[in-house]
Amino acid sequence: MKKTVFFGMLAAAFAVVFAFTACLGDDDENKTKNMSDHEKRLALGNIAGNYKGKLHFYNPRHLDKRDSLTCDWNLSTYGEFSTNNLPVAFLANYVVEGSKVQEALDKAAARPFLATLSPQQKQSGEGVSMLMCTFLPQSYTLSFTTEYEDVQYNVSLNLLSSLSRQETSGSANYAAISEHVEYNTNVGRLQRMSAFLLLDKMTVNDQTYPINDYARLVGTKY
Repeated sequence: MKKTVFFGMLAAAFAVVFAFTACLGDDDENKTKNMSDHEKRLALGNIAGNYKGKLHFYNPRHLDKRDSLTCDWNLSTYGEFSTNNLPVAFLANYVVEGSKVQEALDKAAARPFLATLSPQQKQSGEGVSMLMCTFLPQSYTLSFTTEYEDVQYNVSLNLLSSLSRQETSGSANYAAISEHVEYNTNVGRLQRMSAFLLLDKMTVNDQTYPINDYARLVGTKY
């Protein structure tokens, strides 16, 4: 039930959240601020760098259990998100259990993935600041081929488009997701990034598997 409600909240957007503690003085009132172009450029420079973390996902057969696989990525000062090791093996959870397709996906190698990140708002309150960003994949179809026991499997994963959903629902293309994480005030570097991928459906060798789920990238800058 929790997963259904949360996914419904996210369905309007791909979202990236950068959160850090901040000195807000005596004013702990929640505040939301739209960002100027200059502030967006400064924010991109602040968050740029290398991140190491995990891709978190729910096993649809055990909804109370969250699994994860390791992943690392880079953010450029232009808002370019890139990774060479997005762990696609988690897709094995969405096909027939015990099948050869599941075994093939479970052993599939990690894949490159590109996206564009754009800061939109800053939110602050109760000692926590967050940078809200859009997170738009370069392509809404992730296709790859993997081989298992001399059989080739052609995989195509469809991601949901936040922009098309915005047009139909009128919802903003970012999500207000709160997290309290540490910010190193001495170094001045952002510590944690949280990004959501909305998964629509997957096709493997002409067989389509509905997913309607999300996966979450959480990483720390190093």
